[in-house]
Amino acid sequence: MQDQTKGNRTLLAVYGADLAGLICFGPAGHAALQPGGEIHHLHVAPTKGRSGIGRAVLTQALDELLEAGYDQASLAVVAENGTARRFHQAPGGAEAGRFTDPGPLSRSDNVIIRWPLR
Repeated sequence: MQDQTKGNRTLLAVYGADLAGLICFGPAGHAALQPGGEIHHLHVAPTKGRSGIGRAVLTQALDELLEAGYDQASLAVVAENGTARRFHQAPGGAEAGRFTDPGPLSRSDNVIIRWPLR
């Protein structure tokens, strides 16, 4: 069995005593996002939206993927989520393709956002 956690990291953004956001990243796990690093999850607490926390944790994750030797990083965004697509494109991410994920619960059409790291 392959270790699915090898090389993955999670960063937490804490504001006072509250968890304000988090980002999980590491080697690309989905074939459509390979080769390179992948942003697996990015979440900001609803009360902290538009505060810069999302941009800060994304920037830190991309910097760490570069330090780990990756030339690029990617993530998948549900195609209908225009807000997330614009957010990820603002710091230099670009649409790099599409794929359909059959998912364990429901099917989704996804857009690949990719950042060159070098």
